[in-house]
Amino acid sequence: MLLAVLFAVSLSVVLGSQDALALSSWFQQTSGTIKKLSSVDCVGTNTCYAVGDSGTILKTTDGGSTWSAQTSGVTNTLRSVDCTDVSTCYAVGSTILKTTNGGATWSVKNAGAVVFLNSVHCTDASTCYTVGSGGTILKTTDGVTTPWIAQTSGTMGLLHSVDCTDASTCYAVGATGTIFKTTDGGTTTWIAQTSGTTKDRRYVDCPVANTCYAVGGVSGTILKTTNGGTTWSEQSSDTTNQLRSVDCTDADTCYASGDNGEILKTTVGGVEIFPCGEGTKKDGNECVADLESICGDGTKIDNMMCVVSMAIGGIFMGVDKPTLFLAAGQLTAAWILPVIVAGLGFAIVIARKF
Repeated sequence: MLLAVLFAVSLSVVLGSQDALALSSWFQQTSGTIKKLSSVDCVGTNTCYAVGDSGTILKTTDGGSTWSAQTSGVTNTLRSVDCTDVSTCYAVGSTILKTTNGGATWSVKNAGAVVFLNSVHCTDASTCYTVGSGGTILKTTDGVTTPWIAQTSGTMGLLHSVDCTDASTCYAVGATGTIFKTTDGGTTTWIAQTSGTTKDRRYVDCPVANTCYAVGGVSGTILKTTNGGTTWSEQSSDTTNQLRSVDCTDADTCYASGDNGEILKTTVGGVEIFPCGEGTKKDGNECVADLESICGDGTKIDNMMCVVSMAIGGIFMGVDKPTLFLAAGQLTAAWILPVIVAGLGFAIVIARKF
């Protein structure tokens, strides 16, 4: 029996900590303004509107590659925008604005009671909800041609945002992590949910039934639920700017906007991306050894080991992957998975003569 031992210093595999290596799946876009943006809403995959300070209204028709300014006709802060199609949108603040031509013009509509409104959401062209100061929740069913009707929110606290998954199921969020839900269109009651945070919830968006995102508070906090608000979990946004709005085109593709012109985007539902080190590959949310990149030339993978797949005389030195070969038909050889010691990788090659 012939026994050979090979020490390979270049065969190091480092599996990094997922927490340490986690990268955000939200990416910045260029808004073209430094004004604070309070709200964003999208219709389809590529058309979105964003509103903010000094009557700012921005629009993109190419998925956020470019954003262009529109004329709102007002100078006061706009806190929310919602669109029922690519042409019809509502924006609210200390007033209510509406466009029916894709933002070419915006006109003032009747809000009824004079309150500061933070959010508006419409389930169709006629039925809309808006929320604001003092726990205010207002609703219209005729496209804001008459004053809106007040509903009982169950709180006197500040409400920042409202969104609905259908005509009856809506969520409202506000100060100190407040989240409320109704399943009857607000006719009888709004029920408090447990958010798991005391940070203000500035905006909520629910792209599909039971799935919602809520943003706000310091350090770019993003919460998500996939069970209708029974539980909410925090996601990584990789920004320290306060986020003031979020809108999704589907359960995975979302845009978030906030202070200092911040615009973020995710296409994977906000799930963190974990990069893997050299010699490893992704397996679910884990990094595992990638033998295809570890094994030297002339070897193959067999039961989690690198074994000789062809035999020639001598020693062949692959790039960072030394491989031992002897006479054809006279041996088998296997690389045991490398052991990391002080940054050096060691591998044992066992060759047996028949």
